[in-house]
This record gives sequence, C-alpha cells and structure tokens, in this order.
Amino acid sequence: MESTDLIGSALRNKRKELGLSQKEMVGSILSVSYYSKVERNLFDINVNDLTKILALHGIDIVRFFQEIKINKTSKQEILTKKLQQSFYEQNLDEINHVITEINKLKYNDHLLLLAKLMKCSIQNDLSLISSNEKRKIKSEIFNTDNWNTFSLQLFSTSMLIFNFDELTAMVNSIFNHFKMIKSSDKYIQELIASIAINYLQNCYNNNNPKSINKALKTIELLPEDPLFIGYKELALYYKAVFTKDDLSKITIRKILSASGYDNFLKLLPK
Repeated sequence: MESTDLIGSALRNKRKELGLSQKEMVGSILSVSYYSKVERNLFDINVNDLTKILALHGIDIVRFFQEIKINKTSKQEILTKKLQQSFYEQNLDEINHVITEINKLKYNDHLLLLAKLMKCSIQNDLSLISSNEKRKIKSEIFNTDNWNTFSLQLFSTSMLIFNFDELTAMVNSIFNHFKMIKSSDKYIQELIASIAINYLQNCYNNNNPKSINKALKTIELLPEDPLFIGYKELALYYKAVFTKDDLSKITIRKILSASGYDNFLKLLPK
C-alpha cells in the first residue's frame, strides 16, 4: 500500500474537492477525531476503511491511487531537480535541506541515496556511504539491462565508487545503448553528456587517453542546442588536455569562464 502520508493528504484533497466536511466524508465508518488524524498523516487507515470511504462518495479507487502516484512522481521530480541544481552549484547546505525534505516523504530510498552520493562527491568523502549502500548501488547498476532516466542519474552520481575498468564497461554499455542519441529525450541526452564528461575526467585521473574517443564522439553527436554548448566546450577542453594543445586550453578556459562555468573550472585539469 502507498505511504500513509500520501493517502492522508490525498483524502484531504479529495474531500475539499467534493466540498465536504470531515464528518460528511467519513460518515459512520470512522470517528471524526480519528479521521482528522488520518488526514494530518498522524494515524494510519486500513484498506477496508479506505475502500468504504471512497465507495461512500463514488470515488474510483483505481483513479484515486493513480492520482497519488502522479503527485508522488511530481514531488520526486521537483526534489531531483533541486538536487541537480545544488550539485552543480556545489551547495552542500541546499543538498542537506533537500535530504530533510526527502526524509519527510518516507518512501524514496533511491532519492536519498542519490543525495548522499552528491554529498560524497562534493566533500570527496566516500565514508558517507556505507559498504552495504555501495554494494547495493553497484548491484543495481551492474544488473541494469535497460538504461533509463533513474539508472543514468544514479550511475552519473555514483561514478566515484567504481574503479576505472568497471566505469569503462558501464560507460561503453551506455554509449552503445544510445548510439542514436539525437533521437533521445533531452533530459536523457543531458545525463549522458554529464556521464561522458565525468568519464573523460576519470580517463585523465587514470592517465588513460586511449579510452576517450567514444566519450568525445558521443558529445559531438549531441544536437546543436544551446543546452549542450557547455558540454561541447568541456569535451573540447579535455581533448586539448589529452593532445597537449595549450593554446586551445587557455582559449576554452576563457570561454567557459565567460559562459558562467567557474564551478567546473575549479575541477578541471590544467
């Protein structure tokens, strides 16, 4: 059954939509005092009582839970976007604030894990993630046979817990899966671009220029869209680093700085 927090809020919203008082909503099924606490997410409601209340007002139970799912997804998307923006800004305080919001939801361990990974990356401290959580992440990534928004987001943020050989295998799997990247959803394209840039940094850290070509090619194939200008500039920068083209490096650093990518510049190899 869905989180009781979601059900209580959904019942309250449905009652207001119908213009009913709590007494009218609950009838003789529950006491008004108890039902009031259900709406405030203080008390649980069992399946039988919930079904009776919905039937009393002709509320379709399937649609009721579909609306809960939509609201749940919407909240997840909002928090995910907040995390992404905070991560880009390297704003640890905001990530901690989002973690507090996630904990209130009580239903999204994956999102909480994502937030923890972002903290690890910003603080460069893997101890924030337990050995069990690392195994869980790796298992989920290794067993992925259909890359989607969540698995790409999880992998993009958790790349720091994989060794270089593991990263190379996963990145190649992603690049092969999205050979026709121009036909993918824009958000998917952006996640793949982020993975490609992170992988180029890992190639630099591991002094392995032989593995950069697929990442560079993937970014090159991205649509000619303003959204991807930053990624394309970063890819050109890494190419200049690996080919020891100092003039291009200096030029691109100036362009990136002027484009507002100062946070990235702090992390880039010189």
